[in-house]
Parts: sequence; C-alpha cells; structure tokens
Amino acid sequence: MDPEAMMDAARLARPRVEGRVAVAGLRRPVEVLRDRWGVPHLHAETLHDLFLAQGYVMASERLFQMELLWRLGTGRLSELFGELTLPVDRFVRTVGWNRAGRYQADRWDDRSREMSEAFGAGIRAWIETMPARPLEYGILGADPITPEESEAAVLGASAAVFMAWSLSRNWDHELLRAEIAERLGPETMRALFPDLDTEASAVEASKEGGFDRMALLRDAILPPSGQGSNGWVVDGSRTETGKPLLANDPHLAISVPSAWFECHLVGPGIDVAGVALPFSPGILIGHNDRIAWGFTNTEGDVQDLYLERLSEDGRSAEYLGRWEPVTLHREEISVRERGEPEVLEVRETRHGPLLDGYLIGVGDPEVVPGLRHTYALRWVGAEHGIEPSTLYELNTAGSWEDFRAAVHDAWQCPGQNMMYADVDGNIGYQLTGLYPNRRSGDGTVPVPGWTDQYEWEGWIPFDDLPRAFNP
Repeated sequence: MDPEAMMDAARLARPRVEGRVAVAGLRRPVEVLRDRWGVPHLHAETLHDLFLAQGYVMASERLFQMELLWRLGTGRLSELFGELTLPVDRFVRTVGWNRAGRYQADRWDDRSREMSEAFGAGIRAWIETMPARPLEYGILGADPITPEESEAAVLGASAAVFMAWSLSRNWDHELLRAEIAERLGPETMRALFPDLDTEASAVEASKEGGFDRMALLRDAILPPSGQGSNGWVVDGSRTETGKPLLANDPHLAISVPSAWFECHLVGPGIDVAGVALPFSPGILIGHNDRIAWGFTNTEGDVQDLYLERLSEDGRSAEYLGRWEPVTLHREEISVRERGEPEVLEVRETRHGPLLDGYLIGVGDPEVVPGLRHTYALRWVGAEHGIEPSTLYELNTAGSWEDFRAAVHDAWQCPGQNMMYADVDGNIGYQLTGLYPNRRSGDGTVPVPGWTDQYEWEGWIPFDDLPRAFNP
C-alpha cells in the first residue's frame, strides 16, 4: 500500500466528531464534546451510558491498540502475526496472564461487571458502525476482535495483568543473585548487594542443580539508570494560590499511540477528569471536583522463585516428603497460516507455573530460552489485581478518608505510591498493594519448594503500609 493510499484509508476510518450518532445500547442521550486539544468530555444521565460511551469513544480512536493489548494479555498475538510472535505467546501462556485474567474477572463484584459490560458494549457498538476498519487491519488483512459480553471482562482483566507484570520485578534479580552466589560464593554476593540480608541457608539451597541461569540474563535489557516515575505534592502554605499543588509524571514505555487516554467523565455522582488505560473503564490518574491524585510504582517485591524437585516423569513435585501431582494446563495457540495450533503443556506446582523461558525487552520483546523446568514462579498478580469498581470508588472519593477507603485492600497489584491533595488544603501519601509475609527468607534468591519453610503467610496489613497526612 503506497503512502497516499494509506493516508486515504486512515481518513476513512476516522470517527465523526460532530452531529448526532445512533449508538446501540444507550438508554439515554449522551453528549460528547471535544475541546481544542481533542480531549473528549462525556456527559451521561446514567452510569451505564457513561461507561458505554467511554468504550465507544476510546475504541473510535484506539481500537487497534486495544486489540494488541488484549492479544498480548491473552497470548494471542500469533493469530495476527504468525510465527513472529509465537515465542511471546508461549511465554504469556506459560506464565499464565490469560489464566490470571479469567480467574480475576470471574471474581469481580457486581459494579465491576456492570462497568465492564457497558464498556464492552460501547466497543462493540463502534466496531459494528465504524465507517471503515482502522488502517492496521487493512495492512494485516484481518478483522477486529468483537468481544462478547463475558469475553470483554476477561480481555480487559488479562491486559491489566500484563500491565501489572510490567510493573512487577524481582525474579530476574533472584536469578542473578543466585548465579553470583554459586560462582563467587555467598559472601561475594552479599558484598555486591550490601542492602540485603539474605539467609545463608536460602543461598545454599538455591544452588542445587547447577542450572544455567545466565542463559536467561545474558542478553537481558535492564532499565537505564535514573529511569523512574516521579510525583510530588505541596500544601497551600508554599503556593501563590494558597491551595495544594500536585504534579505527577508516571513513566511507562514510550509507545505510539501513548498508553494513556485522556478524557473527562460526567454522570450521576461522578465528575472526574484525567487519564485512562485503553482497556479499562473509569479514570486511573486525575482529579474530580474535590480531590486529585497521582501514582508512581513501588517496585515492591511481589515475585518469588521456588526451586522444585520433580519426579522423573515431571508429573509430580516433592513437598514435605511426599509427591504432589502438578497441575497441567493445555494451551492451544492459533498461529496464522498454520493448519494446526501450537500445543503447549504448562505444568504448575502449588507455588505457580514452571518456567521455560524469559521475556526481555519492551519495544522489541523476545524470549531467551535455557531455563530448565525446575523453577516455579509465585506472583501476587497471578490472583490479585485491581477491579473496575476500585477505580469508581477512587473517582468519586471526596476526602482523605474516602480516598484511603477506596484503595484499602482493594488496590492489590501493581502496588503504587499514591499522592493526594484536596480543595480543603490537605495533602497526603499512601503506599498501596499486597506484599507477602514470608515465613522465612527475604525474597532475594530462589528458595526450596519442597519444604514449607519459605511459604507466604498472608500480607502486610494495609494499615501498616507507609502513609502520611499533612506532614
């Protein structure tokens, strides 16, 4: 397709921004006004219509981006891109973002389901009435996914699991420390990581087997020094207006289009503006008529590797002197231009899936093979995420007490440093997320999975997490 034809195709797919449009599923009229920067302001008479309109408007501008995030989160990129993305899909299905998304969506509360169903209905309404397919579909010769009512929640939850994964780290660090301890000794490892107080027994146990951990780390792309989100808030005693000032710069990987979608939502009991993610209803970061909030990532340790002892046939794992059968997940990955799907058998112990590869890179991800099937990954985000209803409670909060109540034990993974300000002049900070209490060990190196010595025993209580109000 030549550049001129591409431009013509792109123009044909643009949404209408003036006049009246009939949208299936709306119960009352919704007004959408775009300001001089193109930011949509949505005014609805019901919450159902508000989130339906948000899905419709977002899909009209970001449909292909939505689909890529859905496919990445569920391990279905190869349906579009063939063999090129098969290693990534294999990794996703092994780690189980797709299974985690379904598990979490199945446990959402009623408000979360209602928000997700309305949002998904808006996406379907756009797909059914769009003037033309977005340019990317024409280039690929493909049609968009049209998510059915129940599927929309799973797709959105799986995309959220991917986001949580991208903001969760540590198991790569565990492998690096274990490799150093094996090659150079535990004391050298401790000298290189002086802030850690790793138990000698955990270090020695992690050496069992002599695995080639460097196969996972040799080509790993590490974050450049100095990279990280930032945010701050000051009270009115230090501003010209006498009101608090909050600023936030949450750094995600650079992408086109941006990961953020700016919009303003107005409906019964809600008037909130800020940025959303392209797979979820509500506003993630922003302000309403009473409060403002911003985030940075905590980098909390929510991932642990367990070294597992498997039976000769690989179907059982040792635990407390007995053999426990591993759970088997049959994953079928459809691959474009292949007659038969790629079949992947994922094994999972009580601690999590057994890993056989490592995903590196963001803009150009690849999987580095070489990890033997002996490490199981336990990760908070496999079972715990953030429901759409939590965003609703945050979007409608009117005070510090409301703000903390909205995220109390509900903002689970990824944990965030949350900054706060309100019209009454108050400022605050609250750390959020689930962080495991470990029976033993500190999460710095892989630990034995055949004993109960290193199990998780609940979470650090929310009220014990760092916070400050008008410091």
